[in-house]
Amino acid sequence: MKGDTAFADALKSEYVGLATMERDEGDWGDAAYFNNKGRSAAMGTDVMAQAIAERDLPGDNVKDLTDARAALMSVLPAAKTSNPAAAARAQAMFDCWMQEQEENFQPEDIAKCRADFEAAMKELEPKPMAKPMPKPVMPSPKPKTFVIYFGFDKANVDDTGMMIVDKIASYFGDINAASVDIAGHTDTMGPSAYNTMLAQKRADAVAAALQGKVKGGVIVNAYGEGKLAVATNDEVMEGANRRVEVVVTP
Repeated sequence: MKGDTAFADALKSEYVGLATMERDEGDWGDAAYFNNKGRSAAMGTDVMAQAIAERDLPGDNVKDLTDARAALMSVLPAAKTSNPAAAARAQAMFDCWMQEQEENFQPEDIAKCRADFEAAMKELEPKPMAKPMPKPVMPSPKPKTFVIYFGFDKANVDDTGMMIVDKIASYFGDINAASVDIAGHTDTMGPSAYNTMLAQKRADAVAAALQGKVKGGVIVNAYGEGKLAVATNDEVMEGANRRVEVVVTP
């Protein structure tokens, strides 16, 4: 397999490097040991990290090396394919650490082999899974008010008003609304009682125009001149007050 071949090639290079280092230090025995492991890797042999029992280790170092080897062996099967270079380096640096720890007289070399092993192992740690992006939370629709205006002393919904009725029906469907509140109003021209009656006619006219276009609760109220949009004195004609307000509630 391609991944195994890449691992074997990298492992051979790592062991040859260790063999060269030991030969330069005059340690012919360990140079030969690492050379043989490199040669075996090149031949496709399954070369394992050195077993703990194969080295005469100081007692207080055995646990660290045992734990390190267990960690290495747990990641190697997958790492040989996913990151062959780091996997090979981790294995070779473990063997380096074992060899230097057995000699136990070059603390800097021991520390370097261990640090290189741990750095390679860090590369083999599984990458954290990216958290899925949270789904956007759509804001809840809010009540919306539509206003239909009327001519003086009129209660019929004109063409402009019918356009607004259509908008009300469309919005009602878009938000799957639950209710519609219809409130009729007048300006202050004329007697208050008459204006209350006129406001009711206006509200009823809008309710009739919406019939069949909206479903749900329809509430109709008439306030006459009691809730002016524009404050005026009595007996004042004001177009902004001659209106029906329609509140669509989700």
